[in-house]
Amino acid sequence: IDGNTMIPPGTKMVGSVVRYKMPVYDSVISDKMDDDTKRTFLETFKNILSEISFPVKRMAVGDTFKFITPLNFPMGDFTIKMSFSTIYKLQSFDDNTASFDIVMKYALNLNDSTMNASGGGTGTGVMILDLKNDYPLKYTSDYSIELAANKNGVFIHSKISGNSDSENVINAVKKPQ
Repeated sequence: IDGNTMIPPGTKMVGSVVRYKMPVYDSVISDKMDDDTKRTFLETFKNILSEISFPVKRMAVGDTFKFITPLNFPMGDFTIKMSFSTIYKLQSFDDNTASFDIVMKYALNLNDSTMNASGGGTGTGVMILDLKNDYPLKYTSDYSIELAANKNGVFIHSKISGNSDSENVINAVKKPQ
């Protein structure tokens, strides 16, 4: 891509949604990503979604819930492992939607004694949840991650920053009889 944009504008994800479950995506449409990038992006996104499930108990304004997702960053001949922690804080709700502030933290998980590495990151965002369908109508985030690693004389320093803004429309589809 251009080195500054992780998800090019116009990228679309195709999949299906079942009520009370997270979406299942099966393909990425983008004329700015090659097939390997699409495949990596899709698998990373699937891994993140597989870790998310909304709380069953009723929440009050100010309540939070948290997800921790493993992330792997391939860097040359080695992989840096991180954990991605997302905290959702309920800000408001009405009969149809709930609004959450999001705080993200990226932490390095270093278990490789042959590598020197450092890194981490933060982010913020907002999610508007459709309560009837238990599905995000809007999800925005801004984040920044910095990684540095040295293994076997190979030094890599990476700065990643980005934002996402997704809006979803939920349409009921009748099953064929």
